[in-house]
Amino acid sequence: MQRIPFVALPFWTKLAVMLVPFSGWIMFAEFVIDRNGWDRFLPFYRLGQFCPYEVIVLSILGLIWWRLEQRAKQDETTRREVAAAAKAATGRCC
Repeated sequence: MQRIPFVALPFWTKLAVMLVPFSGWIMFAEFVIDRNGWDRFLPFYRLGQFCPYEVIVLSILGLIWWRLEQRAKQDETTRREVAAAAKAATGRCC
């Protein structure tokens, strides 16, 4: 079975892959932070509302998504350059 690069996945699949860790954060916030009263130790945390911690998690996931996209594009460019260099060196396609 061949690996499928992240950049080749459909948009909705990429979105679902990134929403899984975010929903994990939401569950952690609900089941651990809210229920155990840890929210009093977290500045700017709002019980049951959107807060800066969700913005941070979404920003990290967005950064990961962007980096995966960039790395896949860079890998594709590198593969093309290597194939072109091999073709030029040997006079035939690899």
